[in-house]
Amino acid sequence: MARTVSRQRRQDYVRRKRVWAREQFAVEASADGAAVDLLDDFRTELGVTSNPPGLTIGGVLLDFTVTNEVARAAAGDYLSFGLLVTSEETAADVQGPITEPHVDWMWVQSIGAPGAAAGDSISTFDAMGGPVRVRSKRRMDEIGMRFYLVAQLSGLTTFDFRGTISTLLLLP
Repeated sequence: MARTVSRQRRQDYVRRKRVWAREQFAVEASADGAAVDLLDDFRTELGVTSNPPGLTIGGVLLDFTVTNEVARAAAGDYLSFGLLVTSEETAADVQGPITEPHVDWMWVQSIGAPGAAAGDSISTFDAMGGPVRVRSKRRMDEIGMRFYLVAQLSGLTTFDFRGTISTLLLLP
């Protein structure tokens, strides 16, 4: 009997409060790429300026659309997207999945841009088979760590991407 009680206490201790953080974004990505801090609104809503140590990203559901706004994309061009937990404080300092392929990415995906005319959309719903569900965890062990959605282009064309992302957070 004592053993059962001990397991129950351990389960209650391990079970952490879960909350969803949702972000809607619209970003113009140049050839250098772009990054979006996905927990910026969540931190502001809580009244804190950094994520508390021990916060865990428990999973992500994202859906976004990419629009070629400037010029016709070349047949070999592609867009790479990634989710990254890092200690970089500004989005401008975050490297993309093309230039930094060996970073501990939570998720990386590439979408081909097969000659889409200017103004045409490349929907991730079509390219990836529906909204993307990422079943991976990353723990924020240090004060000030950030969670970014990063986009990087293989060509010189400028793209806009916009969408919605829901992040499951396991509070410390």
